[in-house]
Amino acid sequence: MPATLTATASPDGSVLLIVGGAATDDKLMRSDRNGTAPVRLFPNQGIIDGGLLVTDNEASLMGQVVYSIGTASQTITFDGQVLTDILLTPVLPQNRNFPLLTLEHSYGRPSTSTKHQVINRPDKLAALGPLGYRSGSLSFLVASASMATELEAIYDKGEVVLLRFSTGTNPLTGEQYPAERDLYHLSDDVRVNRDRESASGFYKVDVNYTEIRRPSSPLAGSFGWTYNDVRDQFASYDEVAMIFPTYNDLAVGGDQ
Repeated sequence: MPATLTATASPDGSVLLIVGGAATDDKLMRSDRNGTAPVRLFPNQGIIDGGLLVTDNEASLMGQVVYSIGTASQTITFDGQVLTDILLTPVLPQNRNFPLLTLEHSYGRPSTSTKHQVINRPDKLAALGPLGYRSGSLSFLVASASMATELEAIYDKGEVVLLRFSTGTNPLTGEQYPAERDLYHLSDDVRVNRDRESASGFYKVDVNYTEIRRPSSPLAGSFGWTYNDVRDQFASYDEVAMIFPTYNDLAVGGDQ
């Protein structure tokens, strides 16, 4: 029986994927403007009795996204559904933030070519290479001090951060955001500044970053961890709160 694949996009930027009739060694893949990559799964998660259920949180918010497994494929698009950029940690996508606005993104790309000066030769020998990954700065606008703290916390997890650029419209200028390739990155530093010239109390969060390769780590946490497991293992809410200080810690589950 040929494989079947259903992909459903959500306004929060996630995609629910349901696979049926697949072979055990089939790989669920995603292709979009960022390239082609396997959909991130939990450790030891895979095809069971031909089926797989997983939520993808790393698809491009711009243009077509094509999912495939075996001979089955499904195409979705977020165009017009997600109006703000999304920050998240790929291995733990519950850690996410929706900045009010990305005010600025500037970057440079270093050359990987090298040049060698040879004695008694006027020109240099060159070993040619492409441009390297991006490094630069981002400026996010948020509406309150607490929102600034929440955005800062995304970078305080000690994980790679993914910035997914949306196709929304800049509310300050009315112009559509330019198409950009999504950004896996680490922060070099994070600064929080209050806009004291504005009575609205907006805050600006500035991030200097270095782009890195897409991490290959699986999703963090315990595959199959459910609220039934919580009920069976803990006698009271106070006990749960002692073991798992935040909802994100609870969502990760048994690998704490």
